[in-house]
Amino acid sequence: MCAQSAAHADAALDVLAAAGIRGLTHRAVDRAANLSPGTTSAYFRTRRALLTALVRRLVALDRAELQAIGEEVPVPRTVEEPVAGIAAFVEQRLTGEGRRRSLARYACAIESVHHPELRELLVRPAWTHIRGLVAAALR
Repeated sequence: MCAQSAAHADAALDVLAAAGIRGLTHRAVDRAANLSPGTTSAYFRTRRALLTALVRRLVALDRAELQAIGEEVPVPRTVEEPVAGIAAFVEQRLTGEGRRRSLARYACAIESVHHPELRELLVRPAWTHIRGLVAAALR
């Protein structure tokens, strides 16, 4: 994904998290990214193309985050250490910086019921890779 497309996808993530699936429009993304009207439409001609780019970006961000976490996790010395780490991760996802992506992820999961191609992006092969990273960190 080129830098400009990633910027559009990031703005789309913000819009989706703030306004929900009905609020995700090309114009809303243009406003969120401080772009001239029609710019997002020039990159993503349809709403489905915009949503697909958003899902790809979401998966890429999640994968990068979990990869970094997996590289940082030391071997725990006590049972409490991984419990505290998992609790902090979940808290960050629900209330911290990750909240925006969590809201967007849930909205995309619901939307994927109507768009199987989105489900494929959310579940295979990206989530298989992410599950592997989580399993390795827990081991």
